[in-house]
This record gives sequence, structure tokens and C-alpha cells, in this order.
Amino acid sequence: MKDIYLYENTSILKNKLDIKNQEELNLAEADYLLCRILEVEKLAIDRDINIHYFKLIHKYLFQDIYEWAGEFRKIDIEKYERALNGLSVKYEDFLQIENKLNTIFEIINKTDVISMSKKELVEHITDIIADMWEVHAFREGNTRTVVLFIYKYLQKYNININKDIFKDNSQYVRDALVAATFEDIEINVYKNKTYLLRVIEDALNI
Repeated sequence: MKDIYLYENTSILKNKLDIKNQEELNLAEADYLLCRILEVEKLAIDRDINIHYFKLIHKYLFQDIYEWAGEFRKIDIEKYERALNGLSVKYEDFLQIENKLNTIFEIINKTDVISMSKKELVEHITDIIADMWEVHAFREGNTRTVVLFIYKYLQKYNININKDIFKDNSQYVRDALVAATFEDIEINVYKNKTYLLRVIEDALNI
């Protein structure tokens, strides 16, 4: 399938800044996101935790860069991972994104995080992050959106999570997410959440 999000004959995402160099786009994106993330962190939690709030976070973060900020992707995608020697996690079919996320949000909203033990909370957040990341709802910016969503979700219950752990250890975190979501029974590789559990345990520090 043709990637409608890319400039013709390139691997560069179409963007509002019309930047056609990946390094320059990465730098511009980082600059805009630094400000937007700080703004989102300060916003009061006065909304329901649902799929619309999730989309709103992505839109707020990437509104300066992409026309499709806050919109679910309209194509299936692959991303070649270092940890998989070039293979890709099998992300959700784009036609099933909303259904899958609605199921995840049902779990989120029926879970009483306040009464959980530390172990239960770590496992719950690990599962939610892995499941949301595996959906990969947006064409770009999924990891940052999921992490910030989790930050705001826990903030609603006065539970702190150190999101800098994700930023300062970005490659390890990505590899941990890959390990937690990649599975290929034919080659005897199964999902392994061990590394992601360690990340979440350190980030929660409770």
C-alpha cells in the first residue's frame, strides 16, 4: 500500500513546515514538542479518560507539525526494529484501531488503581502501555503520546510517574516495547514483558 503520509519518493513525512530532510525534521519536531509537552503536563485533568482524550493529547503535541495530528492512521504500517534485526512488530490493522482502543479503555476505566498494590499497579501500567503501543494508532508519535497519556492518567489519581526515564533511556524503552509486543510462534519467539516491567517499576518508584 502506498504511504499517503510521505513526500513522493522519500521516507520523509509530509509536514506543515515542508521540511524534506529527516534530521532537520527531527530537530524541529523536538523543539515544538518540548514546549507542547510542558503545556500538557500543566493542564488540569478535567476530562474523562477515553479514546477522545487520547486523540486530543496527540493533536496537542503534534499540531504544529502534522496536518493529521490527532487522527488515527489510515494505512497499515511496518517499522523495522534494531532489536528484531529488521523485522517489524505486527501493529493493529488500521480498520481495527478504534475497536481495539475502546477495549483497552474499558479496562482502564473499570480498574481501581488506588487500591492496587505496587506490584499490581506496575503490571497494570505495563499491560496498558504495551497494548496501546502495539495498536500504534497514529502514523507517527505513538510512544510519546502513550507515555504522556499514562502520565496524565496517573496524575488524575495523584500517582506520580517519572516520565524522564522514558526520555533518558529511549532506545532501551523502545527495545523493551518491542520485546513486550513482538511474537512469532513459527520461530519460537513470544511476547516478553520483563524489560518493560523493569522500566515501569523504576518510573513509578513507589
